[in-house]
Amino acid sequence: MRTTSGLDAKALTMLAEATVAGRSVQFGTLTEMPKLWVAFAEVDPPVLGYLTGLAAGKPELHVTETAHLEWARTGGNSAALKREAMTVWAAVQRECEG
Repeated sequence: MRTTSGLDAKALTMLAEATVAGRSVQFGTLTEMPKLWVAFAEVDPPVLGYLTGLAAGKPELHVTETAHLEWARTGGNSAALKREAMTVWAAVQRECEG
């Protein structure tokens, strides 16, 4: 995981929602920055970060909001986010390919 600057969660096109460690997590995209972004539905700041490596089946979590870094590192939260992201990725691919 690495930290960089975040973005406005309202700009994301939401694709799916899941619950990870008791938090509602939303997965979305942004045309200008094509990654699978992760945001919290009811936590401020809302954007956690993004995932890469989904097409290769090797997801990597990049935390862009340092306020969420400890949560991402706690227990199996990062692993759970990666599993959920792979599920979302597969569903979106099936939908796009018909």
